[in-house]
Amino acid sequence: MDSRSGPVANPGFGARMTSGAFAAGDWIERLARALPGLAEAQEHYLSGYREIRLLSHLASGVHADSPLDFPLGDVRELYARARHSHRLGEQEHYAALCAVLDPVRHILIGHPTLARIVGPLIGRDYFYMGILNCGGSTSPTDLIAGLMTRAAEFSGDRYRKAAGELHAFFSPAREEDSAALSDGLDVGYDAVLFHGLSVKERSGIGESMALPPFERVRTLVDEELVYELAPPGTGFHGNRSVGALARMYRWRPAFYRAGYERELASHNPLPFLRQAQIFLELLAVAHATPVLRLADLSHRIDLSAGRLLGLERHDGGCHRGRSA
Repeated sequence: MDSRSGPVANPGFGARMTSGAFAAGDWIERLARALPGLAEAQEHYLSGYREIRLLSHLASGVHADSPLDFPLGDVRELYARARHSHRLGEQEHYAALCAVLDPVRHILIGHPTLARIVGPLIGRDYFYMGILNCGGSTSPTDLIAGLMTRAAEFSGDRYRKAAGELHAFFSPAREEDSAALSDGLDVGYDAVLFHGLSVKERSGIGESMALPPFERVRTLVDEELVYELAPPGTGFHGNRSVGALARMYRWRPAFYRAGYERELASHNPLPFLRQAQIFLELLAVAHATPVLRLADLSHRIDLSAGRLLGLERHDGGCHRGRSA
C-alpha cells in the first residue's frame, strides 16, 4: 500500500490533533524518564543478538561493529518477540522486558497523534505511517525501537532529545518550528547525482535548485552508493568530483489507522529532474568537460530521521543514468 503525501505537510493532520489539554513538555519528560529503565532491561536480551552478530562477522571476515552498537533491526525484533511472547509461549522469558516496555508504550500512545489511531491491545496496535510517496504498517514498539536507536546517536540528555524530535515529527511543519528538528532532520530532497566537476561552495540556482559541495553530498547520499555509481578507477579523490543538483523541502510523516485508504496529494519529482538534466548539460558546455549523469534520486530522507521513526531503510527512488 502506498502513501502519496505532499512534501510539506500532512493532509488532514489538524483533524487528528486534540485541542486543549495536551502538554508536549510533560509528554517528552515522562517518556525521557522511562527510557533509561528500558535501556537497562533490554541489555540482557540484546547481548544474545550481539554474540550472534559477532560470530556472523567472524565467519564472513567482515569487520564487526562496536560491541555497544545495536542495529535498529535487532531492537525491533526483540520488541516484536516480547510483544507476541504470549503466542510463542515465552511470557516468562520476556516478562522483565515487558514490565518496562509496556509503560513506555502507554506513554507513547498518549500523544494525541497516536491516541486517535492506535488500538489499546498490544499485538493489535498496528497503524499506517506514510513518508512522502511511500509508507506501510508499523507499531508503537517500532517507534520505541527508533527512539532508543536515535538516542544512542546523542551524548548528554539523549533520551529527552530523541523524544523531543519524535514529538516534532508528530506535529505539522510550520516556519516557527524550524529549529525543532536539528541538523536538517526533517529535510527531504530530490537530486541528480553526477560526476565530472568538483564543487567547493554551495550555489543556489533559482528558487528550487541548489548545487551543494561534495561534503554536503556525502551527508545526503549513502557513501556506498557513491562508490557504486562513480566511474571505475576514480578512487576516493575521484569521488570528490561527484556532486548533486538537489531540491530540498521540509516534510512530516503522516499517521493513519490501519487499513486507511485514500488518495493523498502526490509529490512529483519529475519536473525538477528534467530541469536538473538540462542544467547539467549547460554545465558541461560551460566547463568544456564531460559531466556524467549517475543517478536520479527522489523521496530521500535523512538516515537518522528514518531510524528515529523505526525504519531500517527508506530508500526512495534511485534510477541509474546511462553513465553509471
